[in-house]
Amino acid sequence: MRPFATPHFFAQPALAILVALVSLPGTAAATTASPDTQAFCLGRYSLALPTGAQVHTTYQYAGNSVTTQRRVDAKQFTELVAKRVGDQSGQPHQQGGTMLFDFTDVGQAAVLVTTWARSDDRKLHSQELFRYFPQENLLLIFRRETEAKQHADTLAGYRALAQATRYRADNEIPRETGFCIDSGFIAQPNTRPEKVLADVSSPAHPGMTLRFATEQPGAAKPVVLQAPAQAGWQVMRDATRQAGGSAGRELIGRAAPDGGAAYTFAWQAPVKRASAVAPDVSIRLNAPNQAFASQDAALATWDGLLSSLKALPSQPAK
Repeated sequence: MRPFATPHFFAQPALAILVALVSLPGTAAATTASPDTQAFCLGRYSLALPTGAQVHTTYQYAGNSVTTQRRVDAKQFTELVAKRVGDQSGQPHQQGGTMLFDFTDVGQAAVLVTTWARSDDRKLHSQELFRYFPQENLLLIFRRETEAKQHADTLAGYRALAQATRYRADNEIPRETGFCIDSGFIAQPNTRPEKVLADVSSPAHPGMTLRFATEQPGAAKPVVLQAPAQAGWQVMRDATRQAGGSAGRELIGRAAPDGGAAYTFAWQAPVKRASAVAPDVSIRLNAPNQAFASQDAALATWDGLLSSLKALPSQPAK
């Protein structure tokens, strides 16, 4: 540990460590696919979306935001970490030393850069875990704030996270407990807090928007799914329906606003709860009438989507 020193990054063994790390072998991944749909793994669930769907995701894992960077070669990875360390070691802290607290090789081609979260106190750290996969030219970055007094435990946690994280082909659906992120998989049981938000569009259904969301732990008082207070809105279904291993409320309707009819499909679990133990999971699809060949086609698309929702194998949350 070098709590308050200003390291000369390029002169220390750290750079050599980085260069050695990027030569580690990657992990091969099996894939699965079907002609009309494409399998996506989102957090602790899988979902079959129309082939060619555009998916934009946001993840939070164990309180960390997660960023995926593709096409990062070994030189770029080394330079990125070196620049981050160099920048922070050049920033003074008001209580002495610099904003850099430490940088650590945590194994598995991963480096943890720890800085002070505030320039005027030493209560919180900002953590950045850089997990690199040299064969795939893939970089995963985990970021969060932690309590400085718990740094030893935090360091152990990031070592475990680096060990548990592997490359995942984008259409691979793992058959083990864990959490999917873009091009990655974290083989750990439920670790709170976790969030997934995926916004989907599909060229096969022009104008359709779909949102998948899950949060762990869920809200003690989840938002109640309700039919829109809109003139001409017709309820087509309103019932309890099983999906992804959970009983949720399904609400389907059709309205005829100016410009033509539009569909709203929604499913949310849990319907109600007394505590915030179970995760919140929801799917909402909105589409103009012309997105589907007929009402039957719209319903068939929704039913296929909801039926495809599967939970990955799970273990009790920590």
